[in-house]
Amino acid sequence: MSKIKHLNTILSIFVLGLSLSSCKVYYSTSDIDQQLKSSFEPMYANTQSFTKQLTDLHAQMTGLNCNENEEPFQTANDMMKEVDASTAGLVQLEQQVNLEYVQFAQYTKGKTQIVSGTAEWKQFKQTKKNLKDLVAQIESKNKEAVEKATSLNEYINTKVVPTVQFCDVNMYATKFKQAMDTLGKMRGYMDGNFRRYEMQVANIVRKFNTTQTEKCSQLNNDMKTMIVEREQLVNIAKAMKAASDQFNASTAGKQKIYSCSKDWELVLLAEKEMSARQKELLEMQQRIQALVNHMQSVINTMAE
Repeated sequence: MSKIKHLNTILSIFVLGLSLSSCKVYYSTSDIDQQLKSSFEPMYANTQSFTKQLTDLHAQMTGLNCNENEEPFQTANDMMKEVDASTAGLVQLEQQVNLEYVQFAQYTKGKTQIVSGTAEWKQFKQTKKNLKDLVAQIESKNKEAVEKATSLNEYINTKVVPTVQFCDVNMYATKFKQAMDTLGKMRGYMDGNFRRYEMQVANIVRKFNTTQTEKCSQLNNDMKTMIVEREQLVNIAKAMKAASDQFNASTAGKQKIYSCSKDWELVLLAEKEMSARQKELLEMQQRIQALVNHMQSVINTMAE
């Protein structure tokens, strides 16, 4: 409403002179120009800000890569179209305001004043009326667009966001790296134990092979089992690297993947592979620890 009142005052605040004999009123063209601009330029800024926010929201919804034919995305998309339509109407009205201003600039070009009763005066009165009507329409359309955008935002926050999960691609890449680091440490632990017991068992077997055959056989079997576990660890590492390479290649250029996207299968597959390999590692750690404990126990009894 302030903008309408602003326009209503244009005709009354810039009186430069009044001739009682001719009853003519003189208006400064530059002052009127500034007043006209100040009446609609703030609206331009508001619309630009609103349009940018709407563009960002479009980008976010598009980034979800969800099926628009399924709920709640279908409703959100329909509401988005309504906001778009209101915004388009708002922009169209502002274009008409701009046209009015361009016409004002044309019929006042080269003039420092507008005098009442002249052709320019009549044109200005019509400009004032047109702008007053347009500003009222813009205020109404702006209110409509804001209400629809508010409803859309509320719907997205309450209906869309809670149903959508997302994967941070960099986070998953880090998780794969951490898993590979754990594999490397596990392999180092196994190699250390293998080297430690390989020579020790060989010496014990040579010494007690004829007197403690059964225990020597147990130690030999434990060493064979450790070799199998080492080979299995290599296979786990290969599988983990293959899963990591596949995930990185399939998600190249992506920062986030949302659960409503077809790319979510990549996340599920990566999660499945990582969980399976981590489970295998945990079970292997338990087997190796039990194996080492058994070997040490046998060796201790043979040394008694």
